[in-house]
Amino acid sequence: MTALELIARLRDKGIRIAARDGELELDAPRGALDAELRNELVARKPELLRLLSWSRRSARDLPLVPADRVQRLPLSWAQQRLWFLDQLEPNSAAYNISWTVRLKGELDSSALQSAFDRLTTRHESLRTTFPDDNGEPWQSIAEHFSVPINFENLTGVADEQLRVRLGKLAAGPFNLAAGPLVRVTLLQLAATEHILLVVIHHIIADGASMRVLFRELAALYEAEQNNVSAELPPLAVQYADYAVWQRQWLDSEELQRQTNYWLEQLQGLPPLLELPADRPRSAAMRYRGGIGVTRIARQPCRRFACAGSRAGLHIIYGDACILLRAADALFRSHRSGCWHAHGRSATH
Repeated sequence: MTALELIARLRDKGIRIAARDGELELDAPRGALDAELRNELVARKPELLRLLSWSRRSARDLPLVPADRVQRLPLSWAQQRLWFLDQLEPNSAAYNISWTVRLKGELDSSALQSAFDRLTTRHESLRTTFPDDNGEPWQSIAEHFSVPINFENLTGVADEQLRVRLGKLAAGPFNLAAGPLVRVTLLQLAATEHILLVVIHHIIADGASMRVLFRELAALYEAEQNNVSAELPPLAVQYADYAVWQRQWLDSEELQRQTNYWLEQLQGLPPLLELPADRPRSAAMRYRGGIGVTRIARQPCRRFACAGSRAGLHIIYGDACILLRAADALFRSHRSGCWHAHGRSATH
């Protein structure tokens, strides 16, 4: 769990967190702060203090507040990037996020649909599309929007057929301007066994937010079954509010400062990384990368963690940075010491 995910989880439980005079301040409802969260707070304290202190400095003159919904709402910079890539390559499934959950036991499909409708009402992102006017996109948020759960009966199909069907459903493209940008399919494998597949475009969600959505969907489904209201804390702001805040902040001198920093860091890099390969490089990107799984013994993993800790790195990102440095040494050995850039995914 990263510091950002921990903060999101605390807020989901109605727990307020702030940094003051080098210490964390918490305001939690009775019973909300369990042992697991306490341990995470202790383990992530230095990172939380840095993050909250930065956020406080950034918001000192520009607080994050609900934006006026009458105006055209801009995209965040991350959304702008994904929209631009979609214009370059329409109907691509490269930025689809798919999550599957296997459900065992009696399933109330009506309660599940109602729970998803309530989830869509709660989160504006699930009701958002991205039309444009002469190449200038904006966020259009529908006031009422229902995402129907499509049902497929796959009782008795072989595992390979199921895998192929899930892959085909996950690879369906989205229309960012027309929407919807989320698809839900319920596949029945037996009378008391189903697979719930949720496919969503990355422009309205990421891995961290998907975990929040599934957690809230479970709470809403349970509430629907018991005919009670789900105890979910109200949302003070939505992602569109953050997009407005980010634009206002980065449209100041901060944008130029960050742009200058990265131009300096990336100066002199080769336009293309040419490495010896076992086959010709495709002229067009095909998104057919492979996955290699390697098991590392416990002792080297401990050395990774220790090295990252000495460098002041997060336990997860620290391991990734160390592995990237190792990859850097390998690549440079093949290119006579030339510099090149590495990248890794991060939550936006």
